[in-house]
Amino acid sequence: MNICNIKLPIFLIIFIVHFGIYPSSCDMLEVLLPKRNSLSVVIPAYNEELWIERTVKCVTDSCKEAKLKDFEVLVVDDASTDATAEIATKNGAQVISVHNRNIGKNRNQGAKEAKFDTILFLDADSVVSGKDIKRSLALLNKGISLVTTFSRYDSHFPFVASLWCHFSNLCVSHLGWHGTAGGGTMFTDKKKFEKLGGFDCALFSTEDIDLIMRSRHRAFIHTDGYTSSRRHVKNGIFSGVFEWLANRNSTASDVWCKPNFRKTALLEGEIFQPLSCWERFYRFICPEVIHKQK
Repeated sequence: MNICNIKLPIFLIIFIVHFGIYPSSCDMLEVLLPKRNSLSVVIPAYNEELWIERTVKCVTDSCKEAKLKDFEVLVVDDASTDATAEIATKNGAQVISVHNRNIGKNRNQGAKEAKFDTILFLDADSVVSGKDIKRSLALLNKGISLVTTFSRYDSHFPFVASLWCHFSNLCVSHLGWHGTAGGGTMFTDKKKFEKLGGFDCALFSTEDIDLIMRSRHRAFIHTDGYTSSRRHVKNGIFSGVFEWLANRNSTASDVWCKPNFRKTALLEGEIFQPLSCWERFYRFICPEVIHKQK
């Protein structure tokens, strides 16, 4: 190759870098990384016949609304004794039957079976919109390894518990504390997830928080979606807090013998509601945030 043929490109590169005529680092990453337009949705489930149809239908519609090239919905059924598997199959989901009694193992099994590079871990009583999906994939396209949501529950959530939820979200946004970060909706890259070792199966009910904290480059966003408040409605406003404190460092060996809060049929009404004035103000004082650790 004639050296004269490469002088001009080298000169141009030096000129561009010197005068700053180049895209920002995020824009450069977006150019270099492959565009994500396919999604594997992993939903762990145990005796969720009251909820699984709504969840599968909603995420299916949302994937279509997001105009994804392709997607799949995987329901990891952990030896349910009700009609969870049948209802999920009837609504177009692929059912993976396991007998783990461990939600971390169930999520990991779903990720192993996923055929696309991008995974959405979704709780069986949570919903996500097409807008949420598009925004999350756009963030992953910029190199963020995990996108999760601020904790948000339906309108039946008790007021005092709601205050605790908002306080914890403010701590996430302004202080970088992830002790009660929401894990009902988490988007991640499959290869990066595997590199982290997946969910820690020794933990119960905090395996999602543990994964969030181990992800070095994570984003917390506000969404249209939410999680059901069924356990708080049935078992008291602080049931989730006590459960988290009691089980955050324990194994799941005996936890499934306790009441599992599965039966609260609060299924009426529209799935996505307009934001109230209070929630708009709250989102203003609790901005979305991206955390990056060295």
